[in-house]
Amino acid sequence: MRHGPRIAPLPFAGELRAHRAASPDSGHFARPMTPAPAARVRELSIAGTPAQARAAIDARHAAVATSVVLAPAGPDALTALDSLARALPHRH
Repeated sequence: MRHGPRIAPLPFAGELRAHRAASPDSGHFARPMTPAPAARVRELSIAGTPAQARAAIDARHAAVATSVVLAPAGPDALTALDSLARALPHRH
C-alpha cells in the first residue's frame, strides 16, 4: 500500500507505514486499527458543528485538497442534511 501525499503530512504517517510494512495482508493491517485512536479519527474526519466542519473543509482546501467526502450522519436524516448544508463553504 502506498501512502501518498494525503497521508505523508499527518503526524502518525511513520507509524502507519511501519504498521503496513509489518502486516502480511490488508485484513491484518486493518484489524489493530479498530477502533482507531480518537486523535486519528479527529485528524481524518470532518465532524462537529457546521462552523467546525466548515473550518475543517477550509483547512483541507488550504492544504491543497481538491475535494472532501461528506456524509450526513445522525438519527434524523433531514436534520443531518440541514447541518451538512450549513457546513458547506459558500463559493461564488
